[in-house]
Amino acid sequence: MLWLWSYASGDTKLSFDLGPIAVQPAEIMKPVMVLVLAAWFAEAGTKALPYDEFVRALVLAGIPFALIFFQPDLGSAMTLAAGVLGVLIIAGTQRRHFIGVTIMGIATFAASIWSGLVRDYQLERFTALWNQNNTSDTGLQNLVLQVRYAKRAVAAGGYFGKGYLQGELTNGRFIPVQSTDFPFSAIGEQFGLVGCIVVISLFAFIMFRVWIVGRNANSPFGRFIVAGVFTTLAWQVFQNIGMTIGITPVSGLPLPFISYGGSHIVAWAIMIGLVQSVEMRRSA
Repeated sequence: MLWLWSYASGDTKLSFDLGPIAVQPAEIMKPVMVLVLAAWFAEAGTKALPYDEFVRALVLAGIPFALIFFQPDLGSAMTLAAGVLGVLIIAGTQRRHFIGVTIMGIATFAASIWSGLVRDYQLERFTALWNQNNTSDTGLQNLVLQVRYAKRAVAAGGYFGKGYLQGELTNGRFIPVQSTDFPFSAIGEQFGLVGCIVVISLFAFIMFRVWIVGRNANSPFGRFIVAGVFTTLAWQVFQNIGMTIGITPVSGLPLPFISYGGSHIVAWAIMIGLVQSVEMRRSA
C-alpha cells in the first residue's frame, strides 16, 4: 500500500500521505508487535517456550519485519526486531533456538546482499562506518561528511556547550536531517558534555524505571509488554547516539522523545502508556 499511497524520503517510501498529516506505519508497528506477541505468549502460559510456538512467533513477527525491510527501511526493521527479541527472551526462548535463528538471520542477510535486495546505499552506510576518513569516494562522501560534522559538533561543545541556539554547525544547518536523525549533535554543541550526560542519564533513568515495572509486574502479559518496550528503547537510543558519534552506521532512526516527527512521538507515547498501564494494574 505504501507504494500506491505514500510519499518518499530519499529512495524509501515511509509514510502514508493523509493530506495535512503523514503516518509512518513502521513506527506504529513497534507497539503493535509488542502487544501482539505479549498476548500470544501470555496465552501460551509456559515457562519454557516450545519450539512450535517459537516458530509461529517468528513467522508472525517476520511478516511486518519483511515489509519494513523491503520499503526499504533497515533501521526501523532492526528496531522492530529488538522489541521482538525482548519479548522472546522473557517468554523463555531456549538458547539453541536463539542460536539457530541468529545463524538463519545472518544467512538471510548475506543472501539479500548477494541478490541485490539490500540496496547499494544501505551497504554504503556500513562501509562509511569503517571509512570515516574517506571523502574521495563520491558514494560515501555524503555519509562520511554527515557523520564528521555531527562528531565535530559534539566535540565543539566542550564541557558546557556554546549556549542555546549558539551552535555554529547545528544552527548553521551544516548537518542534514538534524532535527530528526541527529538531534544529539545539537545537544552536544549547545550544551556540551554536561548536556550529553544529562540526556543519557535521563534515558538511563527511564529504562531503569521501565525495568522495575517489568520486574514487579503481576502477570506474564505485563512482563512481556515491558520487556519489548525496554529492548526497543535501549536499542533505539544506542543506535541514534551511536551514529552521531560514529560508532554505529547511519540508520535514520529518531532519538526517542527528542527527534522531530509525529509518528514516532505517538508510538513512544503508546509504549510508555503501556508500561504505565502495567504498573497501574499492579498497584490496583
